[in-house]
Amino acid sequence: IENHLSSRPLISLAEELREAHGDLPLEAILSGEEISRLRLDGCSLSGLWKLENFMRAQEWIKIAHLKQPYRREILENLRSVAKRDVEAIVDRVRGGATFYVTPEGDFSRDGRLRPMRGGIVDALAPFADLWLCAVAYDPFQSGRLSMLYRVVPYEGIADLGMSLAAARPITASALLGAFLFDRCEKFEIEDAVRAVRARLDSLPGSVFVDPELRQKPDAIVLNAIATLRKRGTLTGDLTSQRLTAARSDPRFPHIPDMIAFQRNMLDETLASVRRLHPD
Repeated sequence: IENHLSSRPLISLAEELREAHGDLPLEAILSGEEISRLRLDGCSLSGLWKLENFMRAQEWIKIAHLKQPYRREILENLRSVAKRDVEAIVDRVRGGATFYVTPEGDFSRDGRLRPMRGGIVDALAPFADLWLCAVAYDPFQSGRLSMLYRVVPYEGIADLGMSLAAARPITASALLGAFLFDRCEKFEIEDAVRAVRARLDSLPGSVFVDPELRQKPDAIVLNAIATLRKRGTLTGDLTSQRLTAARSDPRFPHIPDMIAFQRNMLDETLASVRRLHPD
């Protein structure tokens, strides 16, 4: 299913246009400025498959940057393919199939969910049972990367993104990240443990919290602090710590600040819960 609706790799666009129009010069579909940026001056569509050009041709191009009439043609083809895909999915699900879809667009860099289009959901909602699988990682825990997921029915009372955000599991990383986010000075480790425990106790009853965090919050938070010390995100002594500028996680290279990411994710989750369950 095509999920990048506003941009595609240049070589993908070239393949579609070459099939329809033959071997056009690149200047026919892109501006000279864009071609120079890609260092593909004088190249034709077929030339993108040459060894010296092939890697540069993987660059993502905004469809809005294509010249007319090719921009219009690409968009019309995209709409046609999307319509055909949705019709095929609806037909299979009506026949008893289970359909699973996961967004594979650009990853969030700040912890907030990116906008989601509900075309498939809207088409299936009148007759199918819809379920959401909300995922949260717990990156501040030691050892293998911990991933929690929660499967809940989609009631359709709110948009897809809000429902998914509200269903996300709440982890120690999210609660500790929220505590650390505004800490410019040194803090006592025991204060961090107490703050996370207090935040945990104040969470709405409708949220789903990592069961291990519920069972042993102090140990889980101390483990997370020890992990952040090893990474260099925290520095200090046995009783107090200070947040440093080293806030990334090598397992998530697209996220520059994992502390802010966790705090933003928690804020969005709780805001979505409040909107869905105002009482």
